[in-house]
Amino acid sequence: MISVADVRVRYGAVAALDGVTERAAPGEWLGVIGPNGAGKTTLLRAVAGHVRHLGRIEVCGQPTAGMSRRKLARIVAYVPQRPQLPPDMTVGDYVLLGRTPHLGMLAREGPRDLSIVADVLDRLDLGALAGRTLAKTVGEPDQIAAAHLYLMDNRFVTGTVLTVDGGAVLT
Repeated sequence: MISVADVRVRYGAVAALDGVTERAAPGEWLGVIGPNGAGKTTLLRAVAGHVRHLGRIEVCGQPTAGMSRRKLARIVAYVPQRPQLPPDMTVGDYVLLGRTPHLGMLAREGPRDLSIVADVLDRLDLGALAGRTLAKTVGEPDQIAAAHLYLMDNRFVTGTVLTVDGGAVLT
């Protein structure tokens, strides 16, 4: 479950969110719809912990305010509408970054992580692109970003399209 109660975000003198309250129960889909500048992305970024906010946000019944960044990153992932893909990085390495919240401090990816990456890339028909640089991928950035998120093994993903492993959905 994701719930937001009286959430407020300001960018200087501008109120991007002013008292937003909503809830998405497990298995439920919730669409956030509005014109440009209405605060849709700001709300999703607040849920993911990427912007400071007032009010209460809970994920899985736990307030996000007291969570470490690592713990929140393990359960909520955010992908912007137009992700910045490092052009010289390979598809495989970029997708592997999705495992970062699940590694210990200063830990390196192990054989299990590499196996998971290969499996996800194959499932999304991206296996042939694993060694290709992101600059040489045309038409697949959304799939590559999805693979990156899938590897994060999150319950909630916020962004343009939200997918959930058996939980609430916020899009």
